[in-house]
Amino acid sequence: MRTLSLLLLVFGCFGLLVIGSGGPMDSLAQKKVEICDDGKDNDGDKAVDCDDPDCSKDPSCDGGEPCSPGYWKNHPEEWVGICCDTTEPYDTDCDGIDGALRAKGPGSSAIRAAAAAFLEMCVGQPCNE
Repeated sequence: MRTLSLLLLVFGCFGLLVIGSGGPMDSLAQKKVEICDDGKDNDGDKAVDCDDPDCSKDPSCDGGEPCSPGYWKNHPEEWVGICCDTTEPYDTDCDGIDGALRAKGPGSSAIRAAAAAFLEMCVGQPCNE
């Protein structure tokens, strides 16, 4: 019984040495992943965020900052007729979107931001082109 315990101890220690010596288990545990919007080179390849090829499909690298509610308010030609329609019988709510972009008072910044996010989903980011 004592010999069996000693063998288990020796093989157990050997297994820990193999795993902790840069073997395949270590490389999986130490794989660094680029975080695409923190301003750092997380994976050590000297490329930061959207300049890193690992971030090519990341949504935070899709073309720049979102357009502001003020941009959309001052450029209705970018969205009227695309995201809403003013012709009969389609008369979807262009006035409602415009009103949300011009909202004032408590909670208005959230309303303006939501309208801008809707228009960006609909049109894209013309302010970055």
